[in-house]
Amino acid sequence: MTGSTVSSHLLVTDPEAVLPTNPSWLPVVDLAVATSRPAQVVGLHFFNPVPVQKLVEVVPALTTATDTVTRARSYGARSP
Repeated sequence: MTGSTVSSHLLVTDPEAVLPTNPSWLPVVDLAVATSRPAQVVGLHFFNPVPVQKLVEVVPALTTATDTVTRARSYGARSP
């Protein structure tokens, strides 16, 4: 397995993983109801061009936990 394959596998199976989606492509609630972990689903929308626009929209579903939103905001703040 390559490093990226291992990372992808861990992201999906780790019970603590945040499950992000691009809200422009897939409604956050659609992913939330399709998983057994709806509290960990959140939308992350990076504005283009990402290196220039230092803006990330965090889009929670009604089922998204506060901790998930906090973790998503922290990730967005660290992104390039």
